[in-house]
Amino acid sequence: MGVIQKEVANTGRFTKVLVNMSKGSIFVIQPKIERVKLTEVPISYDPNRRKVLVQSKVSAEIFAQDQTGRKDSVNTYSDEKRGQIESGNGQ
Repeated sequence: MGVIQKEVANTGRFTKVLVNMSKGSIFVIQPKIERVKLTEVPISYDPNRRKVLVQSKVSAEIFAQDQTGRKDSVNTYSDEKRGQIESGNGQ
């Protein structure tokens, strides 16, 4: 639990980390990649190179699971990122 709290806190994207140390409490974190979109465009000043634009959306849903195995959704967090990669020589 300590590692998860540290990594979530390091992202800077979440305002709370849910912790319940009561006996029998189980929290399930279910990550999901919702969308990844790649777009390739030429670089105007160098026709041998191309730029790949990447857009993605990910989410993590938090469930509380009771001792019978029933899950209740606690919260869902999502994030969108954009980035670019340049490649040369037609690679």
